[in-house]
Amino acid sequence: MRSRNTVLKSFESRYVQALRAGSCEQAATVTQEALVSGVCIKKVYLGIIMPASREIGELLSRSEIAPDAANLATQIILSDMARLRRSYRKPMRDEIRAMITPHEGEPHFLAARAVADFLLFEGWQVEFLSSYPAFEVLAGQIESFKPHVVGISVSTMESLQRLDSTVKKIRGLAHPTKILIGGEALDEHSLPAEVAVDAVCEDAFCAVYQIRRLCGLGFEDPALDPFLKGIGERILACRKERHLSQKEVASLAGIDRAYLSSVESGKQNVTVGALMRIARALEITVEELI
Repeated sequence: MRSRNTVLKSFESRYVQALRAGSCEQAATVTQEALVSGVCIKKVYLGIIMPASREIGELLSRSEIAPDAANLATQIILSDMARLRRSYRKPMRDEIRAMITPHEGEPHFLAARAVADFLLFEGWQVEFLSSYPAFEVLAGQIESFKPHVVGISVSTMESLQRLDSTVKKIRGLAHPTKILIGGEALDEHSLPAEVAVDAVCEDAFCAVYQIRRLCGLGFEDPALDPFLKGIGERILACRKERHLSQKEVASLAGIDRAYLSSVESGKQNVTVGALMRIARALEITVEELI
């Protein structure tokens, strides 16, 4: 019997093939088969769609696919996400609202779209902006929609450097809102100390956790418990296989031993950044852990 990781990797590989073939139908078939096999909707995003998107980006950077093919792949992914969104979103609840947007000049917004979808899966009212508008327009949307949280995605260092100005402008609006920052830029760079935000995250699971925390809500996601438990079990198994103590792995990964202990027991939400550090400490890939 193939391991769960092997099966998930197989779905991801088939999804990439569908994207490279330019087939929306094949891509939808892959994600639907994954769901039927028992993969939860959020895992389809985190374990199939987003890794496939990153691989397409890497192929483009190596000139192994043409820009037009990469653009088509993105459109196929967006179409598939829209289909999944229609099928799995819950009825909206009036009391909780979030606005999710990429930052000014951001070339990518799929990760932000994933966060918005995860919130829709929980019944939030979500205003998603696929591109950052002029601030006057954004300000009007915030004042009209009155979100409890504004989530901003940053994937480049240039975007990160402009963030302080945006945050200060949002803080100056009449409607008070919490501000969450996330995105790939935070995998390699620290948030500048002067940027006064309420929370930082590195992936969609973490984003939903932080948004719920900022709104004073609990975190009861039936898909999260087995997901975190599985990650913890695999980290524990790999650590024991290498005859390493928690203290040794924590030191190699640059994290607290108590944090690692909570992760291994499945009681701690873990970010992509932390997973990458743990994986490097264990000399395995992140895919082997998720």
